[in-house]
Formats: sequence, C-alpha cells, structure tokens
Amino acid sequence: MPRTQNPPAWRIVDVTTPAGLDLDEATATWAQAGLSDIQRCDELETWGWDDRWAPLFVWLPVLQDQMYASRRLSVAVRDVPAPRADDVLGAAVVTMPSEGNAHLADAYLVVRPGERRAGVGAALLAYVEQKAVMAGRTSLIIRSAQAPETAPGPSALQAPTGAGCVSKDAPSTSFALHHGYTLEQVERYSILDLAAAPDTRRTANALGTAAAQAAGDDYLLHVWHDTVPDQWCDALATLMARMNTDAPSGAVEIDQEPWDGSRVRAYCEQSANAGQHLTITAAEHTPSATLAAYTILVYPMPEVPFAFQEDTLVHAHHRGRRLGMLVKTTNLQALLDRRPSLERIHTTNAQENEFMLAINVALGFTPAGVHAVWHKRAQDATKPLPVASAPSNTSS
Repeated sequence: MPRTQNPPAWRIVDVTTPAGLDLDEATATWAQAGLSDIQRCDELETWGWDDRWAPLFVWLPVLQDQMYASRRLSVAVRDVPAPRADDVLGAAVVTMPSEGNAHLADAYLVVRPGERRAGVGAALLAYVEQKAVMAGRTSLIIRSAQAPETAPGPSALQAPTGAGCVSKDAPSTSFALHHGYTLEQVERYSILDLAAAPDTRRTANALGTAAAQAAGDDYLLHVWHDTVPDQWCDALATLMARMNTDAPSGAVEIDQEPWDGSRVRAYCEQSANAGQHLTITAAEHTPSATLAAYTILVYPMPEVPFAFQEDTLVHAHHRGRRLGMLVKTTNLQALLDRRPSLERIHTTNAQENEFMLAINVALGFTPAGVHAVWHKRAQDATKPLPVASAPSNTSS
C-alpha cells in the first residue's frame, strides 16, 4: 500500500516591504501577493463580491508607508524552498501608531478558505500578539465581518454599546472569544446601490438644499479632488485630528493623534500612491474663517463601478445645523459628476452613531452586514502573551 503523506509543514515569517519595491520583483512580493489573494477569497466568501479587495499594487504602498504608523506583515507559509503566493496559508498585518496612541495595536488577520481550523489563525494571532506586547502595546484590536446583520435574540451577542449584534454561531465570534477578546463595538456595513436608485441625484439635491437652508448663510462649501489647497491643509488637519476621539469607539481607549498640514498632504500623496482618488468637501465657517465639517469619498483610479464613503465629521461647536448632510450630499454629487457610471458606494458606521446612520438611510444606503470590533488588554506589557509556535504540519 502507498504510504500516507503528511501535509506539508508550514512556518510563520515576518516580511518587510522596502520602499521602492514594485510589481516586477515577483520573487520579493510572493508574501504580499499571497496576502492580497487571501483577502480577495475572504471578501468573496463573506459578501459575494470583491469591491473591498486590495490588489497587490494597493497593498505594496500601504505596507511600505511607515510615516505615522508601523505596519508589520507576518505570513504563515508552506515550508518550501521557493514559496509562491498560493503557498501563503494566512496573513496578519499589524498597525501600530507612532504619533499618539502608543498603547494600540490593530491587527488585520485572514486565513485562506480551505486552510482554516488547522491552527493557522491561532498561531498567527498569538505570534502578532507577542510582537505587539513586546513593542509596548497594551491594547489589542482585531475585527471580523458577518453578513447579513444579525437580529437581537438568543443566538446574538450584543455589543456593550447597546447597538448592534453578531451571531454567536459565527466561526469568527467563536475564534475571538476563545482567544480572550471582548466584543466592544458593532459597525453597520451599508451600500448605496446607485443602479437600483436612479433618483439618487434628485434625492441628494433635495436633501442638500434643505440642509443648506438649515445651516444658514455662515457656511461656504469647498470641494477638492485628490489634493487639498495649502491654505486649507492646517484647518482640515484640525478636524481630522478629532476623528479618532469624536467618532464612537466603544470602550476602546483611543487618544487624539497629532495632525498638521504636512500630514494632510502626506495622506493625499499616500492615497495617490495606493491608486486611490479622493473627493473631499469641507464647510467653512466664514465668520471665523475655520472649517466646521468635512467628508471624504475614495474611489480607485482604474475605472471601476464602486467607491467608498470614508470619514465624515462635524465639529462639536457646529452641530445641529445639518452640516453632515450638507457636506455629504455635496460630495456625493461632485463624485457622480466625475464618475457618472458609478454603480455603488460602500460605507461603515458605528451602530450607535444614530445621526450619521440617519443621514445614510435618507440618502438610500441599505444594510449589507456588520463589522465587529474585538478588544483584548495585555495587563502587563513586560509579560508577553503566550505565543503558539507553528505546528509541524497543517493538520495539527
């Protein structure tokens, strides 16, 4: 009888992405390509489409950028002499801010479908946890996605914010709880289906007109594409600095990060390097010549049918004047002028952020699923969390 072969061994390795690395250096990008490939498989499995997938040409500059945060890629890879992208079984990208929030480590963890329940995810998580704690991080965050939204009930785990649930039966829930993570927040993932809502422009125009009347004459709108004029970079930075602390974050302790005009310019440049266009609308409070609100839409440079609604913030001193609706409707119409063939826009909001969710619902966004934010505290950074070594084969 033929001998039964053990599955090939695998190991966890750290991967650096040096500045200047490009797509032509295939031997140097197998790990990054593996990360991108697994992410695409995971997105298709969860949502049925891959709009949120980052191709390799997007991942490379993201991993290279270490200006305001360190990003460390670790992969679980088959122990073969010359690994390829399909030899990557799982990957983790850990982001650790270097400007403020020195206690945080945020891990994106993904395992190739078909390689799960074999110890890959557990080993990767323990590995990056130890790396984070050795770097002095005491607050560890991971995320998971579920579709569709889970209704409250016996089979649901509710966020402590009181808004949003995840399924207790989902593998991602079991994984997070088993490894000592606590559900802190649930974010609603929504889509504006422009193909199914041909009156979006008319709706946005009507809502924007009403919002402008409510705001009054003290506000002037500015729309910028890809770059922000130098004279407004510092003012926009003041608002962007508040995004960490003003946006709901559950019980996760998040400090305000320093932003200035240089960081705003770097953000625009990094977006361009990652193949992303920006459309930004900001509301100027003309009596004080300061910015009161802003919103950002991001869309890939290749002509694709989708875009992403990113940050929206209204300064606390200017709330109650419908500025959130005003900047979002203006920005949406500016984007549609540039991409009239756009079919859908994706966005994510904390389930407890009732005001922003109401704006999105009025614009026509509908729920598609949820993102769960899981949190783990390392009580003593001098005592690293236990790390699981990679097993000798993938059946362990």
